[in-house]
Amino acid sequence: MPRDMRTDRALIVTPEILEAMDIAEHLAGQGWGSTTMVSTSRDALAQFGSVSDPSAGYSLAVIGVGTGLAETVTLVSRCRDDGIAILQLNGMTSSTMSDGIMSLARPFTTYDLDEALTQLGFRVA
Repeated sequence: MPRDMRTDRALIVTPEILEAMDIAEHLAGQGWGSTTMVSTSRDALAQFGSVSDPSAGYSLAVIGVGTGLAETVTLVSRCRDDGIAILQLNGMTSSTMSDGIMSLARPFTTYDLDEALTQLGFRVA
């Protein structure tokens, strides 16, 4: 059964501010509780220290930074350890699920984003 996203929190990690804003706006329109936007994996990792209540943690991490960077590997590891769904934005030509990470090819539409969220188990309107 798909999750109800009203209390879910999303962490958006991308240096592309317009992309981050578009995703955050779309998630808000879908009823997400809140989103946090940061531009680097280092900034994203710092966000985990700012969440004092584990039940207030993130449900989704949208990662649009290089996956080969050590900090990004650490971020993905932390998300997996905390049970956070991962949506990876990349430049590939297809959208696929692998090792529990949903990859979404750039450029993407809101329909593509909704499909990816559905694959990750979230309810979309």
